[in-house]
Amino acid sequence: FASVAMDSVLTSLLGKSYTMSRKQAWSFLFQQIAVDLTRGVEEQALLDAKQPHTSIFSTYPIFRTE
Repeated sequence: FASVAMDSVLTSLLGKSYTMSRKQAWSFLFQQIAVDLTRGVEEQALLDAKQPHTSIFSTYPIFRTE
């Protein structure tokens, strides 16, 4: 399914007369974008896990039960 979707996107971007080398170049570019986005999401998740979490009780004193 992914290869058919990629071919459809490339055809709509480049037209039906694109060469195989252009198709490969664009495919590589899209793959790198997907890899970079995935890495960014993973890095952000790691950063979020390292930061102390705040709760509604510490943010809004009215909710404190002490």
